[in-house]
Amino acid sequence: MAEQVKDTQSDPLPPLENIYFLTIAIKSAKDLPKMDTFGQSDPFIKVIANKQSYTTKVIEKNLNPVWEDENTSFVFFDRVGTVRFEVYDWDKGSFNKSDEIGSVELQCGEFYENGNDGFDGDLVLQGKEAAGSIQVKVEGRLIKPLELEQRCDALNQQCQQQSEDIASKNEAIQALATKNTELMSSKQQSLDEQQRLNGELAQLRDRIAEQRGKNEDKRTEMQTLREKTTDLKKKNSQKEQEIGDKEQQVKDEQSKLATEEAENERLQTELAQHREQLNQDN
Repeated sequence: MAEQVKDTQSDPLPPLENIYFLTIAIKSAKDLPKMDTFGQSDPFIKVIANKQSYTTKVIEKNLNPVWEDENTSFVFFDRVGTVRFEVYDWDKGSFNKSDEIGSVELQCGEFYENGNDGFDGDLVLQGKEAAGSIQVKVEGRLIKPLELEQRCDALNQQCQQQSEDIASKNEAIQALATKNTELMSSKQQSLDEQQRLNGELAQLRDRIAEQRGKNEDKRTEMQTLREKTTDLKKKNSQKEQEIGDKEQQVKDEQSKLATEEAENERLQTELAQHREQLNQDN
């Protein structure tokens, strides 16, 4: 089991002008020397920065150990410029009796600056029995409490303003929702009215279609009547012609009769005169 970070800072805290963070990841080691009787080692790594330290878990019987999730963070109020890594071969009796395999120091004073990516790579171990290397990743970060407090105040003001904006927008949304409900109700009423008018329009169209059918029947009937009227007019014209001819014949007969009557009267007059003459002669 990995040993937790030990904070051994005992001095009074200075005014918090800067806070320095170091984030350290222990990844692996390779080509470590054989420290046990059976040609193996049980390595672990101790990280020391200023008066703080962190110890990884032990990986037994492995000259090329790989640590997973071995990450730690150190916090300082003064810039720490060196991180020390010490590699030990674990003694099953006690950590304090473990044999040192080697150590190495990493200069980290510039890691806190903006734009500095820190260190990610291999470090070669130093010491009498040293051999092999370790792979680590170290990153730094600087926080200025006063600036952070000012940023927090600004962020709080922004949050307050955003909360007010959100409240205002929520009120606007509620008003729009109410308006939308009213519009939806009005829309439904309009749809109902449209449906009613569409029904009346459909009935009116049916009536118009029916009336058109009746009008067409009337047109046909009128056309038939026109044809009959034309035929009757033609027949009447023929009858009128015949009547005119008959009237002319009657007139001719009347004229002829009048002539004959006049001739008859003349003849009767002559006959009377002859009779009278004969009577005188007798």
